[in-house]
Amino acid sequence: MLLNYRRVLLFFMASMVLAELAIMLMMKWLGLGILGFWLVALFDATAVSLTAIILLWGLTSRAGGLSTDAQLKTGAIVFVTELLVMLMLPMADDGWLFFWLDAVLLSVVSGLLINWQVLLPLQRGKKTWSTEVTTSIFWGGLCTYLSLMTCAGIILLSVYQQQQQQRYEEVSAAEMSHLDTIRQELLANLHEAALDLTLLAGQAERLVSQTGLDFGEPQLAADYMTYLKVRRDYAMLRLIDSQGEERVRVERSRGQEAVNIPAGQRQNKRQHDYFGKAMQLAKGEIYISELELNIEHGQIEIPYNPVIRLATPFFDEAGNKRGIVIINLMADRLLQGLSRPRQPLMGQLILLHKDAGWLYGVEKARLWGSVLDERRQHRFANSHPEVWDQMQGGSEGISRAPEGLYVYQKLTARDHLVLGAMTVDESGLQPPQWWLISVVDRAVFEQDMVKIRHLLLTVSLFFAVLTAIGILLFSHTLKKRIEAERKLHHLAHFDFLTGLANRALFSCTLQRELQHSRRSGVDSALFYMDLDNFKPINDRLGHNAGDTALKEVARRLQHSVRPYDTVARMGGDEFAILMTGPIRPEDIDTLAKRILNAFDLPVEVAGQPFLLGVSIGVTLLHQSFTSHEQALAVADQAMYNAKKTGKHCFFLAPTPKMSKDTDDRS
Repeated sequence: MLLNYRRVLLFFMASMVLAELAIMLMMKWLGLGILGFWLVALFDATAVSLTAIILLWGLTSRAGGLSTDAQLKTGAIVFVTELLVMLMLPMADDGWLFFWLDAVLLSVVSGLLINWQVLLPLQRGKKTWSTEVTTSIFWGGLCTYLSLMTCAGIILLSVYQQQQQQRYEEVSAAEMSHLDTIRQELLANLHEAALDLTLLAGQAERLVSQTGLDFGEPQLAADYMTYLKVRRDYAMLRLIDSQGEERVRVERSRGQEAVNIPAGQRQNKRQHDYFGKAMQLAKGEIYISELELNIEHGQIEIPYNPVIRLATPFFDEAGNKRGIVIINLMADRLLQGLSRPRQPLMGQLILLHKDAGWLYGVEKARLWGSVLDERRQHRFANSHPEVWDQMQGGSEGISRAPEGLYVYQKLTARDHLVLGAMTVDESGLQPPQWWLISVVDRAVFEQDMVKIRHLLLTVSLFFAVLTAIGILLFSHTLKKRIEAERKLHHLAHFDFLTGLANRALFSCTLQRELQHSRRSGVDSALFYMDLDNFKPINDRLGHNAGDTALKEVARRLQHSVRPYDTVARMGGDEFAILMTGPIRPEDIDTLAKRILNAFDLPVEVAGQPFLLGVSIGVTLLHQSFTSHEQALAVADQAMYNAKKTGKHCFFLAPTPKMSKDTDDRS
């Protein structure tokens, strides 16, 4: 039955859009995205290619369905097209837009290719046997090659991802260990200052108990000067009374020399946040400020002077709180300690305030976003929101971003066994918190993975070449085997001399036609022929000349029959023709006369003309025949009757039931 192939193509493309949408929704519902891109792409391409084969086979079933060759073509085209479409589209977008783009592109591209490679050949008609075999082997080999390369690609990609993940884990562990070392160094510096602060508070308490605060200022100032000379990272030592007045203030000048500030230049710090918080502490507790910019006379000191303040209260003998002792740490020195080379640390160090303001590790224009209002928009949380959100989930961790790897730790006084106990107070004051981060650039991992990529690429190319060679050799061997089997089949069913069907094949064909005739009631005709005057050719010119004559006889018989009739050589100079029904009585007469007329002209053999005749026996395949042997026997008897009549004529066997003699002869 003829098909409207344009309509088939349009229906196929529309159905493919719906099928692909259904497959992708099913994969999303099943949560297959966790399997990774290649496994999802392979599953999708396989499912949609099988769907395409079933769909196109169903649409063309009225015209006989798809051959194996066409099925392989359809599956390979859709499989490869879907993989390419998924590679082109942004896989991060799993919304309806991506689903529709994927489905439409797959439908259009695969539909056009299938129309070119599958539907158009169906319209043009069948190919030769050799072309069909070659095409089937080609598409089968291509489909096998693509499947093997896809599996190999998935395996190699998995190996690469495992190696990459292992490298990430190794670097992450090393960076985390180095961060922990740096964190302990910073806490050790704070702990050392806290111990000094405790000693200074004890000294102030002894002086208050012995002489009163007013009489101990010169001695305290001298001692503080000595501290500054020894402790090069201290910027300032102060003793402030309970009213906020600075009673002793020793600071390091711009020339790095210790200077005792006279009473007239000292300030009242009652309104400062650190004074109020330190005065809330109990005996032995220490307040540690944020890392901030120093403020003098209500203004941020220029140039910027970053400090960390440590303060603790001191008491008289009666237990009355008389003031605080405070140390200003030079934060520049702590930050410079972060900048010194630390091998084998691979990342760039960053120090952040707890509210994501930059303290170290970025250009100066972004620093101090926690203090300077004009720089708050430059905070780390604004430039790296996903990393910052992940950091809020724990005190340490790892975050992977497109630009590289972030290894982070939260730094707080509580992380230090002794310092943590000194900074926890009953009033609920919390010690400062900072984030210490190592940012390992993606280029570091890329450099590490170059050798692995080269190795895997070499392996993949080697596998691709070997697989291609193996499939080509197998395809060549398979084609040779199919050709050999076809030759054996041809030798078993066709006459080697004339190319006509032999007795075995003709008998099978005749038996099928008998069964069809009994079922349908449609009659066919059997012609049995023997050549007249053939023996003289063999006797005079030999068997080679006889073979030449038989070939010419076969050619003339083939030209005499209809395209769907069967001509066979039954052996020697005997031939048979199966004239398939339905037939009319005059059709038998017409064919018989056409055969006889074909031999009116002599057959030229070895340059000599020989006039051959043919005696024809004909019988109808009516329902009285139970086997092909009976039909052949009746036709053979009719042929002998023709010879008795005078040769080069035909004789039609009678249609009533055969006589007992005919049954015995069969």
